Amino acid sequence: MEKLFETARYFTGKTDCTLIGSLCLYMLAPELLGRLPNDVDLFADNNEDNIRKIISLMEERGFEVFSWQDRIDKNVPMSLLRGRYYIRGICDGLTVDVTYEEGELDYNEMKKYGIIKDGIRLYNRTGLVHILSLSDREEHICQRNALIALL
Repeated sequence: MEKLFETARYFTGKTDCTLIGSLCLYMLAPELLGRLPNDVDLFADNNEDNIRKIISLMEERGFEVFSWQDRIDKNVPMSLLRGRYYIRGICDGLTVDVTYEEGELDYNEMKKYGIIKDGIRLYNRTGLVHILSLSDREEHICQRNALIALL
């Protein structure tokens, strides 16, 4: 677990991204997760400099970086990334998914829900409810409803 926290702390501290996903839920309300998180999910500001910085930092830390099935590096044409929504870094069994496009979410608008906990930038419960509301997966609907009950 410490590797997940350290990775989230590193990327949220050095780039414009915020922790989401199971690790965020675990930090906010571990009793709602039902399992330990196994990856790091981030929501990033979708500007070229930030995306390139994230990719570069992933490479420096030994991650293989992908956009869908395509291996990419910090020099990837931004046109290749448009419409693909996220990049994935994999290193020593650790997966980091960075969502940079989400039609209904604006990174700057979501900043109002941001908090810092244990040196990690993440969304508060209201912000995570907002993110989970965009999913139609049964697990996310249940987590959203349980979080709403805690508000």
